[in-house]
Amino acid sequence: MRLLVSMMLVFALSPWASAETSTSPGSLAQVKTLKIDRRLSAAGKGCIDCHKAVSPGQIADWKESRHAHVGVSCIDCHQVPADSPMAT
Repeated sequence: MRLLVSMMLVFALSPWASAETSTSPGSLAQVKTLKIDRRLSAAGKGCIDCHKAVSPGQIADWKESRHAHVGVSCIDCHQVPADSPMAT
């Protein structure tokens, strides 16, 4: 019986038992927009801004990628010389 009472007490005091945990002042549940500065270069930020308008799906995929989380932008891998036929 003591074990049951102890278990009930632990659960009642745990974060899972409280609805307040998702709306506490420090909770991310209240945040509508997260801004993450990944220390991207100005050129990298320019790529991302353009891709947001032209191909937002690529940016959505990139945001969740390992590249984004370590600050690697489009230009870091896809930069070509100015005289390349692939340059825009």
